[in-house]
Amino acid sequence: MTPVVRLPELGRLSRHAIACLIGVAPFDDESGQHTGRRACRGGRRRVRTMLHTGALAAAHCNPMTQAFCRRLKAAGKAHRVVIVAAMRKIIVILNAMVRDGKPWEHAAA
Repeated sequence: MTPVVRLPELGRLSRHAIACLIGVAPFDDESGQHTGRRACRGGRRRVRTMLHTGALAAAHCNPMTQAFCRRLKAAGKAHRVVIVAAMRKIIVILNAMVRDGKPWEHAAA
């Protein structure tokens, strides 16, 4: 319910724009010769908190998200990076579902 109430833009923005709006899109920290790490910042805190909780649950219970998280872990990504990537994947899927007017369809394993 939180994304629908807190994100009236859901379904109307691109996947990058919706990720930026929530604060799960990485921004680079570069200037001239300096190259820094990418970090997520800003966004709507309540929605991001709800997504974090949902991503933690999905990483343990949802087969599609489990496979995604395992693949990132196998590539050497840190736990926090994996969870933020899962958060972004969830919000992008929700955005597409609202945009297309389609319900969740569980992919066959």
